[in-house]
Amino acid sequence: MRSRFSAFVTANWSYVLATWHPEHRPDGGEATLASDSQHGRWLSLQVLESGVASDDQSGWVRFCAWYQDRDGLHGHHEMSQFVRLDGCWVYTLGQFLALPKSLLPGPNAPCPCGSGKKLKKCCRHIG
Repeated sequence: MRSRFSAFVTANWSYVLATWHPEHRPDGGEATLASDSQHGRWLSLQVLESGVASDDQSGWVRFCAWYQDRDGLHGHHEMSQFVRLDGCWVYTLGQFLALPKSLLPGPNAPCPCGSGKKLKKCCRHIG
């Protein structure tokens, strides 16, 4: 999960696609991923929970990732599913989840944008 997030941050679309199950990859390949992400910037990742099935062939990760776009700062809360394919973990599907209040930073917490400032002195509004 962390390596995929890093690939999104650095726009390493070939890695993103290589770690995406072939049956679940989006149409359009790298060009689509680049186009879809051109107005946003991934900022931080918090892995909340993860697990592996007893057969060690499938697993899941629940995470919250923060990104910024023209409209402000946003939290992306997701439950991602992974399977082993040729010995490697690959992403299959993700279910978007509502962002619970417990994941929202308080006004005196560091801003998720990474500025080092408190949220109230930085991005203020979370969309």
